[in-house]
Amino acid sequence: MIDFTQFCQWEPVKALLFSENVPDALVYYSHFTSFVAGIAYAVWFYIKSKGSVSAKILVVALGAFCLWNFSDMVLFATDRPEYVMFFWSLLSLFEPLIY
Repeated sequence: MIDFTQFCQWEPVKALLFSENVPDALVYYSHFTSFVAGIAYAVWFYIKSKGSVSAKILVVALGAFCLWNFSDMVLFATDRPEYVMFFWSLLSLFEPLIY
């Protein structure tokens, strides 16, 4: 069996999202800001207009966007192939709900 760690010189991940392997901190700022804003808007729309069908559709789209955004953040930071394969497959499931 081939040891692929010799080809990829990534540091071990300290947490699921935070790693020294991410080349630029701008990735965290752009993803965390949109993630928190998406959750805040989804909660606000859910509370303000509970009976509206369009608000429910928007809440589902915002929820899918937040899950997609979280999956993308994990892909930037992780060094484990099983996480990459799992979250990459989730990205393709959430993208049609966003579009």
